[in-house]
Amino acid sequence: MKQSFPSVDLVGTQTVFDIGSNRIITVIDYEEQIVLIDEVLTHPEYDKGTWNR
Repeated sequence: MKQSFPSVDLVGTQTVFDIGSNRIITVIDYEEQIVLIDEVLTHPEYDKGTWNR
């Protein structure tokens, strides 16, 4: 994933994409090839950490 999207981070079971001024929190099922978008947050909202379960 890092080769295709250098700004991606794995946080627990969630994958976080840093796109523009937003952070997109996703859950990826590689076997089923499904990406579920959990939340779209601004950087300040992301930094609060309330999204991280």
